Amino acid sequence: MGDTASPEVCMSPILKRMWIGLLSLAGLLAAASAGVSLILRYQPAPLMKPARWFASRVLNPPVLWFTNHFNRKAQALVYHRGRKSGREYVTPLCMVSTPEGFIVPAAFGPDVDWLANLRATPESRVVYQGADYETAAEVIDLDQAIRYAGGEPGCPCWTQFNVADLVLLRPVTRAAWGATRGRRSASGIASEAADSAVRVSGLKSQVGSGRLRGRRATDWGVGRSVSGSHEGPLPQRLASEFEPTSGRRLG
Repeated sequence: MGDTASPEVCMSPILKRMWIGLLSLAGLLAAASAGVSLILRYQPAPLMKPARWFASRVLNPPVLWFTNHFNRKAQALVYHRGRKSGREYVTPLCMVSTPEGFIVPAAFGPDVDWLANLRATPESRVVYQGADYETAAEVIDLDQAIRYAGGEPGCPCWTQFNVADLVLLRPVTRAAWGATRGRRSASGIASEAADSAVRVSGLKSQVGSGRLRGRRATDWGVGRSVSGSHEGPLPQRLASEFEPTSGRRLG
C-alpha cells in the first residue's frame, strides 16, 4: 500500500489560509474603525454619509451578533421603530447612564436613521448591562447632557466629535430606573424602607408630644421628593418595584 498524507497535513494549509484571512479581516475592520473615528472628529461633509453607511452595514452587524450570542453586557443596544416601515430595528450605540436616564450621542449627525426614528416614535427599548428597559426618547443638547451627567461630559466623544444632538432615553417606570442605577440591591432597598418606617414612626410620636413644632419633616431625612427620577426612601416603596422590566419587544 502506498503512503497517504495524513488529514492533519492536508488540513494545515487550509487552516493557515483561514487564520490569515481572519487576521486580515480584523486588521481591516480596525483600520476602518480608526478611519471612521477621524471622520467623526473632523466632520468632512462629503464623507459623513459613507461613514454612516459603513458603520451601519459593516461595523454594526458583527457587534450585534457577538452581543446577542455571547455577551449581552458587551454593548448597549437601542430598539426603535422605523418611521416609515413600522418595523423594529436595533442599533448598538455608545450609552451613558445618568440619574435622568440613558444618554446617547448622535455622533454621525442629526440625519442618522435611528435618531429620526426616535423623533417620530419616542417609545423605545434599551438593553443596558444585559437588562431590558422600556424607555421614552427625548432629544437634548450638549449643555443639557452635561448637566444631567453631573457637570462633565459622560463620554469623551461628546466633545471630541463635536456632538450637537443627543438623546435622553428615560425609563418609563421608576422600577426599571431603580434597577438601572445599580447602586442599591433589593435587600438594601427593603432595609432602607424599614429604617425609614422607623424614623417616620419616631417622628410621629415626637410630633404628637409637641416637641417638633415648627420643624419640617424634611429636616429629619423623611419625605424626600420622589418626583422625576429621584428615589426617596419612603416606607411604602417595595423592593420588588426595582426589578428591571421583562424585556418584551415593542409592538
